[in-house]
Amino acid sequence: MKTFLMALIILIAAGAQADTTAKIDKILMYEGGNLVYIYPVGGVQNKPACHGSNGDYLSFSMARPMAK
Repeated sequence: MKTFLMALIILIAAGAQADTTAKIDKILMYEGGNLVYIYPVGGVQNKPACHGSNGDYLSFSMARPMAK
């Protein structure tokens, strides 16, 4: 599980094209929608324009080519 979490963090950082370091409060996997939600401690900083107002998390689809 620890290896999976480290790989997940690397994928997120690579996808954002920026160096990012954060402590993660929790990771939720919603298998019904094939989604992963990542809740960083202290919330999302420097939010991109596409960031929704329905929560302080990052999310991505496991259907993305690099997600698996």
